[in-house]
Amino acid sequence: MQRLEFDEAEFSSGSEQSLVVRMALVREHTDLTAFLTACGIQRDLGVPATASWERSSMVIETMQRLLRIELPYVGNWREVLIFRDEWDALKVAVDADGWRFYYEWQTTA
Repeated sequence: MQRLEFDEAEFSSGSEQSLVVRMALVREHTDLTAFLTACGIQRDLGVPATASWERSSMVIETMQRLLRIELPYVGNWREVLIFRDEWDALKVAVDADGWRFYYEWQTTA
């Protein structure tokens, strides 16, 4: 498993944003539950997202821009659990396209 951290230097100037992504290839863990356990996160605290989840585009764009990982439309993700979705923070676990990751974005702006 990898842990990658990004600060405001990777986002627009003065944005006060940060991102931590813990990620692994699907072969490293049997399922999303095993991945989350390895991250120390309780799966039952997450809520499944719908195919119309609006902030999925933010996750897709950020993963493409910062990690060069192209994700399909959220409706094609195997599984997605939302742990926090507020204006200043987003915590989500995703199983999609050969990857499992836990995405923790926040801003202090």
